[in-house]
Amino acid sequence: NGIEQKAYLKDAETDGDGRYTFECRLAAAQMTDKINLQLKSGAGENLGRAYAYSVRDYADVLLAGNGTDERKELVGAMLYYGASAQVLFDYHTENPANAGCDFTPDEIALETLPETKTEGDGAISLLSYDCRLESETTMRLYFQFGEETDAENCEFVLISGREEILTPETDEEGRLYVDISGIAAPELDDMFTIQIREAGGEVLFSVQTSVICYVRDVLECETASEAMKDVAEALYFYAVAASAYFQS
Repeated sequence: NGIEQKAYLKDAETDGDGRYTFECRLAAAQMTDKINLQLKSGAGENLGRAYAYSVRDYADVLLAGNGTDERKELVGAMLYYGASAQVLFDYHTENPANAGCDFTPDEIALETLPETKTEGDGAISLLSYDCRLESETTMRLYFQFGEETDAENCEFVLISGREEILTPETDEEGRLYVDISGIAAPELDDMFTIQIREAGGEVLFSVQTSVICYVRDVLECETASEAMKDVAEALYFYAVAASAYFQS
């Protein structure tokens, strides 16, 4: 996609066989993009030949191998998700990530999906929230504060196994938000709690939500586009497959 990323050998991790591993961040819609890898010297000279690989290339290896049914289902759901994202963002739709893949999604029983829940006295409210489907899944939540409540004197705490302080930011429209970033595949159906606390620790407002809550909201939204609903469905199937795989 024309973006160049640099990684240094000294910063690389090694696997059990002593091989160096590097990370390349891609959005869901980029699963068919070829990633060109070239090792260079400190002086910038090319060392050895260049390699070109894509997420789809790796997926094909997994689908053709002797892996478990859960792993192949996960790979199929991932490619289905990638193809749906390509349509939503109108990105290289002539080369869909799931071309030739026989993954078949089931029907979704919306009433079984969790819903976002909030609790507070009305001084703070949840305006809206969405998912950012970039190289890592991020949930962004927007809040509104009443005149008598000062956001600068409050602490935003994410509770997900442990507590983490989030730093609120303001967008170009003046809306205050926090991000739950780095949501990994096996965490897509995890419930996250955000508490807004006063300096003394009193909880003024709390919200419980998950990526699957967002999926439900999109699928129930009458104004959401079909492409957006397709991505939401694909994200749900990916989450289900990831949960089954990592629990197997």
